Amino acid sequence: MPHVHRVPTRLRVVLAGLLAGAVLGIVRLLTAGTGPSGSPTLERLTISAVSGLLYGAVLAPLAMRLPPRRWVRLASLFVPLYVTGTLTDLIEAFFFTALLTPVSLVAALVIEAVPALLVALIVAALVPTAPSTPHARPAWWRQRSLPAWGWRLLVVGLLYVPAYYGFAALVAPIEHPFYSDPAFVAQLHTRTPPDSVIVPLEVLRGALFGLALLPVLAVLPGRRWSSLAYLTLIGVVLEAIVPLLGLTSWPLAMRLGNVAELTGDALARAAAALALLACPPAVSRDDWRAVQHWLSRKPGPRALEPDRRA
Repeated sequence: MPHVHRVPTRLRVVLAGLLAGAVLGIVRLLTAGTGPSGSPTLERLTISAVSGLLYGAVLAPLAMRLPPRRWVRLASLFVPLYVTGTLTDLIEAFFFTALLTPVSLVAALVIEAVPALLVALIVAALVPTAPSTPHARPAWWRQRSLPAWGWRLLVVGLLYVPAYYGFAALVAPIEHPFYSDPAFVAQLHTRTPPDSVIVPLEVLRGALFGLALLPVLAVLPGRRWSSLAYLTLIGVVLEAIVPLLGLTSWPLAMRLGNVAELTGDALARAAAALALLACPPAVSRDDWRAVQHWLSRKPGPRALEPDRRA
């Protein structure tokens, strides 16, 4: 066969971002309805294009580390994109705003899954796997049991709560004047649930954030500063920068405060995920079975003899 010219990876990433932006623009146009708010404008088209480029840029390093199997690539890109950028935010919005009912929440989760799936499909198809990328997951990853994953995700969720409150307190001087404005609060339909609701809600969201990072952790080198930076970047882009691009009615200071708060949240989640989810167990299953076997052995005749040196 003649040699087929391959498009450079960087060009593929840019192309994936542009196509993702076009998909986002079309989906927003179809779901915006009729009237001036739904008509395409240069601002809306620019936001869609920038959002698509950001999605392509932040997902490309993950796509290049994933194995070439199609469904694995698609699922591994869709999970962090959808869970981090859509699922967790909509769940929180259900409790913090009066805009969502249980029916509209489910509808929004289904509708928002479509652009996330299309973006993941575009990146998976256009961004190739790096030739030198190992395709096998670490041995300890396969050896960890389901209960072990469960309690680790729960601890990640619990650790997210102090980070959530802490970084919210740090940016309170920036955001408090806006939340004290009745007109701004009425525009957002904001309500503040009690701590008895917020704490378990944020534990759930923290665990979901950790779950969303599992496909990334499976292919990243563990316990490196570069891995921490990339995991943080995923959270910042998917949860903060891209959603806030579309909130053009918000004051700039309010958006910058949200970016700062969510950057701290993403950093705390990334550190907890690396420490709890991406570390090998202290004792492997085989070692634990050997210890159990040794403890369950019946003492032999030599073990029952008294010590003659006593």
